[in-house]
Amino acid sequence: TDYLQFYRQNSDLSPEAKVKIKTQLTQNGNRHRDVFTKDYADWILREAKGAMRVNRVVRNILYTYIPFSKKYREKLSEQSLYEEAGKRFRLEYNKRKKEIEISCNRFERAGIPVPAELMLTKQFYDI
Repeated sequence: TDYLQFYRQNSDLSPEAKVKIKTQLTQNGNRHRDVFTKDYADWILREAKGAMRVNRVVRNILYTYIPFSKKYREKLSEQSLYEEAGKRFRLEYNKRKKEIEISCNRFERAGIPVPAELMLTKQFYDI
């Protein structure tokens, strides 16, 4: 939402990208949800195959918060356009994974069974 609300002040966007965002908002009646849905569909359907359809800012946001599966991430990490987003994702991923491992270790050291939710989350990050 911040991306769409403050796109005019975003120095990472080119003037052409700002015009495209304005056009998207106009076409969708200023409904941020619809713009996000379109960008998300482009992300899933086209970007996973390597077709560059969204701008760099959107790519970084989606790669950080809605990453592809490991198979696609590895394939896309070979492309220079995904280098920055990939680095950010790996840093955040490793940070979260370490936090979860520390939490599990605290439970185990205290002799308390690790909650099932925490174990599921740990399994998710081990994949």
